[in-house]
Amino acid sequence: MRKLLAKGVFISLLLTGFSGAGQGVAEARLPSHFDIHITPTALAHPDPSVRIGAEFMTKNRWSYGISGGAAAFRQMRNDKRTNYIFYEVRPEIKFYWFQGNDIGWKLPQDMGCYFAMEGIYANSRYTIENSSFYADFEQITSFEKADFRKSKFGGVAKSGVKFLIGRKLSVDFYSGIGFARTDVAYSDVVNPQNKSEDTGFKAEDFYDGKKTIPQFVLGLKVGIRLWEE
Repeated sequence: MRKLLAKGVFISLLLTGFSGAGQGVAEARLPSHFDIHITPTALAHPDPSVRIGAEFMTKNRWSYGISGGAAAFRQMRNDKRTNYIFYEVRPEIKFYWFQGNDIGWKLPQDMGCYFAMEGIYANSRYTIENSSFYADFEQITSFEKADFRKSKFGGVAKSGVKFLIGRKLSVDFYSGIGFARTDVAYSDVVNPQNKSEDTGFKAEDFYDGKKTIPQFVLGLKVGIRLWEE
């Protein structure tokens, strides 16, 4: 129920923001400010991490931010991975094309709808048991145990809505799509068994070698405003 409610709020807020596009760009209302935030949805990502970041909003509708994530788990709960280590850096540039409350509806104060570009640089490694990987789109290799490493570099185009609750708490819903170049390597593979199979589309960790993989993001940032002009 909570997930359904969150999705409904997210979609309704985005539609509300886009409905103001036909009125042209409103006069800037958001003051310059500086936030720090966490991204709780990063814990539910296929590569889970604790992600924190900061955003600086300028007077001319542009904001600049950066987030960093890291994690280290000896044993992943309900997962085949052990000795999991992950870190990432995500720089971001936003343009707030809509600011304030100019469309006649009662909306949260200090609301802004934005477009953004976010870069992605990430590394992960772990040991995995009783799994498989894909050397190409027609061959699957199953194994008992293997060491895994991945590096990823890419970017996503995002849209979102950010608003202030009270005087300090900021909430930022976003979604986006992009591409990343991944370099995946399986080593020390125990008891590999190869067979031909129509693998279809799988998560990026399953493709051995260098691949260009689509990226889909949907998330939530919760922050504290430390400074405001």
